[in-house]
Amino acid sequence: MEDLIYFAWEIKNTGTDTLYNVYLAPTADCDIGNESDTSANDVCYYDTTTNMAYQYQIDSTEVGWTIPPGCVGINILQGPVATKDYTLPDGRQIFTGDTLGLTHFKVFSIAIDPPTNMEQYKEMAGYDYTTGLYVPFDPKPSPGDCCFIASTGPVDLAPGASVRLAVCLICAGYNYAYLNIDDTLAIDSLRLKARYAKIYYDQLDIFGSPGENAITSFVLCQNAPNPFSQFTIIKYQISKSQMVNLKVYNIAGQAVSVLVNEVRKAGSYEVRWDGMDEERRKVSNGIYIYQLKTGDKNMIKKMTLIK
Repeated sequence: MEDLIYFAWEIKNTGTDTLYNVYLAPTADCDIGNESDTSANDVCYYDTTTNMAYQYQIDSTEVGWTIPPGCVGINILQGPVATKDYTLPDGRQIFTGDTLGLTHFKVFSIAIDPPTNMEQYKEMAGYDYTTGLYVPFDPKPSPGDCCFIASTGPVDLAPGASVRLAVCLICAGYNYAYLNIDDTLAIDSLRLKARYAKIYYDQLDIFGSPGENAITSFVLCQNAPNPFSQFTIIKYQISKSQMVNLKVYNIAGQAVSVLVNEVRKAGSYEVRWDGMDEERRKVSNGIYIYQLKTGDKNMIKKMTLIK
């Protein structure tokens, strides 16, 4: 498909200290059409359903152009994998193993462009550096000469650890019939291309073959839903081919169900538990422990069964 440009980064901590609460934030100043002086009339906004930030011009005509100016989007295709459970200041929860998308969107103008490293970091983390208030998604600004950041995070980076980020720069038409009426319909073409961009990306080999090269950590995720009544899903990752054992225990430490007990290749997996023991009997309400063990690693988490 035309109008798609892919970008991919692998960011590695080459230092000796762990980097905590790292954010990755592609930034764009699209300057659609003529943005000089009084001609500045761009608007930046976001679409969380596609993990995309975008920019468009409010005027459907531009001197020297034979077609309407359209819009430009930055679509987060592959964000970092969360390294810890984390609650953002607005209550949004991130769990270990989650693949992060667009977590913050911030807009700048020449007048409020954050000048220092600390102020830029605050914006990446969702704060208004001028007030100190947490505003994870900036409201739509007045038309002008503006730019935006599409931020994802936080993750922790231990020495030698790395995270990956892939985005797609997308150009598309803008439906001016819905200007200031319905943002979703106005960028319908952009959103459609964002979905195609994701489909194409999943078929590419940007970072090398998916399996062992793509998974660099041992992760056991919090089950979801939790608490649960009918069933719950447990996700996990392993970084190399090895024997994997995933069991559920009751609060007394007795094994209730064996969910996985076999050799598996490096990758991401998910297992469903329906609250049954090995004899296919429904277990009682309460707190249960699930444990993931490999040859050299071990991790446990709690979950709650209700009826």
